[in-house]
Amino acid sequence: MARKQIDNIKIKEKRKLSILESALPTFCDYKYEDVSIDKIAKLSNCSRGLIYYYYKSKEEIINDLIKRYAEKLINFKNSMIRENLTLIESFKIITDNLIEKINNDGNFYYNIYFIKIINNLSIEQDFPNIKEINVYY
Repeated sequence: MARKQIDNIKIKEKRKLSILESALPTFCDYKYEDVSIDKIAKLSNCSRGLIYYYYKSKEEIINDLIKRYAEKLINFKNSMIRENLTLIESFKIITDNLIEKINNDGNFYYNIYFIKIINNLSIEQDFPNIKEINVYY
């Protein structure tokens, strides 16, 4: 029986996430110019062809990483607004989430490091071809 289209979409998204999970520590451990699709493929135990199927370049990969982090931050902010929380309640949720991540997520430190990298980048200067992420507050 052939897979349903929705199953194919889920499989593709799972593979992309797997590539991104491997690419994140690679970008954190190496300078941008030292990162290559070959290096990401080697560290993720997948083929170059599979990575190129989903991403045309390492720039596309880092763009997707940045976009996904921006979406997570926006969703978190929106949920806090929706819940009408005080600042103290918001900090408690953030702290609880950080503790849970430390205990459960092997890539947690890379995630924090990546956020630090993003905060220190001049996106336009360092990545001139990055697509604009529209963020509305």
